[in-house]
Amino acid sequence: MLPTVKIRPTQLTDDTRHAKKNSLLFVICLIPFLTYSVIAGSDDPVNFTCENLKMAVEDELGVYDPTEEDMLWLTNLTYSECMDAGNIVDAEDCDKAITSLSGLEYAHNLRFIDFHLNNITSLSPLANLTKLRDVRVAHNHILDLGPLKDLTGLTYLDAHRNGLSDLSPLAGLTNLETLQLRFNNIRDLSPLSGLKSLEELHIYGNGLSDLSPLAGLDSLSTLFIYDNEISDLSPLAGMINLSHIGAQNNQISDLSPLAGLSNLRTLHLDENQISDILPLTWLTSLTRLKLRNNPLGPEACDIFPQIIANNPGIYFKHDPCLSQYGLIISSSSGGSVNTPGEGVFEYDNETSVSVTASAQSNNHFVNWTGTGAASGKIENTESPSITITVDGNYTLRANFAKDQSGSPSVSTYQAKNVGETSALLEAYLGDYGEKDCDGWFRYWLKGQQTQTEESTSKLHFLHESELYAMEVTSLLPGTTYHYQAVAENSYGLVGGNVREFTTLEDVIHVDDDAASDPAPYNPLVSDPREDGTRSHPYDSIQEAIEHARDLDKIVVHEGRYYETLNLMGKRLEIAGADPGVSDIAAFPVIDAKQAGTVVTFNHGENPECVLTGLVLTGGLHDTRGAIACIGTSPTIRNCLIVDNYSTGPAGAIIYGENSHSLFENITVHGNAGAGSGSAFRFTDSDALIVNSILWNHELREIRVASGHDPLVTYSDVQGTWPGLGNMDSDPLFASPRDLTDPDNPGSVFLAEDYHLLSGNGRWNPNSLTWETDKLASPCIDAGDPDYPASNEAVPNGKRINMGAYGGTAQASRSPMTALAHWTFDETSGSKTFDSLGNHHGIVYGAAWTDGVLDGALDFDGEDDYVDFGNSPDLVPRAMTMSLWVRPDALEGFVVHKSWTGAYDKDYELSLSTSGIKVAIGGVGEYTNLRSSTKVSANEWSHIAFSYGEGVFSVYINGALDASKTY
Repeated sequence: MLPTVKIRPTQLTDDTRHAKKNSLLFVICLIPFLTYSVIAGSDDPVNFTCENLKMAVEDELGVYDPTEEDMLWLTNLTYSECMDAGNIVDAEDCDKAITSLSGLEYAHNLRFIDFHLNNITSLSPLANLTKLRDVRVAHNHILDLGPLKDLTGLTYLDAHRNGLSDLSPLAGLTNLETLQLRFNNIRDLSPLSGLKSLEELHIYGNGLSDLSPLAGLDSLSTLFIYDNEISDLSPLAGMINLSHIGAQNNQISDLSPLAGLSNLRTLHLDENQISDILPLTWLTSLTRLKLRNNPLGPEACDIFPQIIANNPGIYFKHDPCLSQYGLIISSSSGGSVNTPGEGVFEYDNETSVSVTASAQSNNHFVNWTGTGAASGKIENTESPSITITVDGNYTLRANFAKDQSGSPSVSTYQAKNVGETSALLEAYLGDYGEKDCDGWFRYWLKGQQTQTEESTSKLHFLHESELYAMEVTSLLPGTTYHYQAVAENSYGLVGGNVREFTTLEDVIHVDDDAASDPAPYNPLVSDPREDGTRSHPYDSIQEAIEHARDLDKIVVHEGRYYETLNLMGKRLEIAGADPGVSDIAAFPVIDAKQAGTVVTFNHGENPECVLTGLVLTGGLHDTRGAIACIGTSPTIRNCLIVDNYSTGPAGAIIYGENSHSLFENITVHGNAGAGSGSAFRFTDSDALIVNSILWNHELREIRVASGHDPLVTYSDVQGTWPGLGNMDSDPLFASPRDLTDPDNPGSVFLAEDYHLLSGNGRWNPNSLTWETDKLASPCIDAGDPDYPASNEAVPNGKRINMGAYGGTAQASRSPMTALAHWTFDETSGSKTFDSLGNHHGIVYGAAWTDGVLDGALDFDGEDDYVDFGNSPDLVPRAMTMSLWVRPDALEGFVVHKSWTGAYDKDYELSLSTSGIKVAIGGVGEYTNLRSSTKVSANEWSHIAFSYGEGVFSVYINGALDASKTY
């Protein structure tokens, strides 16, 4: 049993202004180092027409009735009393709202103000405050920006939700970098045409139709224009620095202006009028693409694979494709395609097809071309025997060339000295033919030869039996490349065999008890050679963040890290667990030890900033216990968020403000808060929560202070929340701990195990074994069907689980279900259909006849068979197979499935006069089982065998006949 952790909330005095004055010593010590203007003023107190503003200024300065001279000390002012007061969406309902800024005109050194959610109607007192750099006045009643027209030092302006229509006062503010103008009444953007420094523009929800004034804003990198009436994107055509575009819910049909935006990473185009997506095939840097609810034509499904191949690892959402596709196979002169032949062939979605080409005499096979090769569907385009998975319409062409006497021969050797961005390629010239040779190398990204092939420089005057090598540089870290040695003389050019290498990952390691650490678990005493490598990792995650470069990956090894994190505006992936590895006891834990918010994103982090595979616990803060997303849009994935506490009356465990955060497969459970707090709280945010579990809080699960409700889908939310696939059911964790004392929410238990109960297998991180339960969680196979479940243990229902372990190898197993069922009831034709899935068979020679239950197939025992293909579903990790047989003679194979060669019997069932034999295994290693009973000739018998969980059994006519352990 884990010990109880008791948290005592901080005691505050009733006079909050007095409390703030007592904390001013540190601030006052800094002021002599500030530069400010001194303007002579009266000793009389400044006249504030709004008492709430006067109190805010007094709180900040620690001075009652401030004079004009006192106001010169004011550099920053934030007032959020109405935001902190609960679910207030209009400050007219808040008696603490600021109604007038009169009095601020004397704050000549003011640089930053944040008056979000108040009743301000005029900005006139700011007109001469030329040192202002950051103004945030969202959610007020301001209709005129005129007083800001001379504040040319402004770099950040947030004025969303005010009712604005005229932007002309902004025309001269050429230093503006960020502009938040969403949800106003703006129709004309022409005043923004000269803002050449603008990097981020949020202008959605305004009814806009014309983007042409933005055409020259070459610094713009982030543009959110959704919920408008835009149909023409041509003004964006030359804006090559754009990396994030949100344009959903418009009237866009033509995407050609986006084809040249090579730096584009995020593109949201849901709910438009798009039918042609071919221009998107030019984009190669995408990490997120959304195309749902568009009138896409059938040809779009042919383009999807190319988009995915051009943008490895892309998060891609689109409407479902058709279920059957065509494969067109042809060849050049000099050879032909033997299997399956040449012509047009139709296959069910994701059918694996073996294709073999043969050269005629005095010719040799060169390569495969066509869309099947270009889209990366072929592992090696220079092998005459390939397998292609048909998940779209593809073409394949086998190319041949005539042999030339006198041409050289060359062999590609394995690459050496492979690093993060370089490798040494080697080759051996076996025969230089009849002339001296030039030698070089081709290399390309695996599966993308036509798009990415490059060549090294040439080495001249090579001779027979010569080894040559060249170094290639500027490679991508953690990436697989194919390469080929090439030799050429005047008689011809030849290519050697194709090999591959994978560059080292550009990864920073963190480990609290590494072998090189002189003081494990103590971040204050570190390895003197600490550099973030696997052998000399950092012992603090924050230390790794500080040393990381943009787009680095930080891998956190198992352990407990007592710290709080700030991502510092960097695009980093902080990964605590590999989703494909099951032999890990638990996710690494970040424990704030009640020292603040566990993880803070407040420096403009975007969706490429990812937190995954971690436990966040021990957070303590008045408004955000575990996670704060302020003006940022990070991705939180596969994280467990437990045992955190918010002390404020409207506090939250996870807080988003002006945020577009994505929460995928997270579990938020058993956190605590005071007052009317919540697990999630959003202010003017557009968050997405998917495949997640929000459960067991003495809080409301989700609150929205202002702005849009979050989009919550395929999640288990206690108390319900509207959304596709959502539920309100006990998730049935393995061994959670509830709040120990509802009257003292500061006292909580951390759950021992949040894996989902399963009757077919639940991973136990303590014993590192799979266990079975009497109950099964409703969250198994309940996630978004568009998310991949391939990393989950088999059986996984081909659908991701909800919660922190969904989509990983630790995901609880799905109920055992039948995988395929062939009835042989077709009575004619060359196909037999799987009534449960897509494992249809091709009939070769066998005749249709009557069976014990309707139809059957009659095999001649020589060359008749049914081929069910090579689906990975049919690999025997654990399996049960049953069938009816009526043999004429008691000898020969009934079922035979081979994977890598003619004699690699992955499983087979055969008959003999002595009984039934079943074999399961791989190359050189079989598990055999023979029955003690033999079936009768010319009579129907039912045979079944099962293999799994260490037991191998054979059943004849419903009775167990033989069994063994393995």
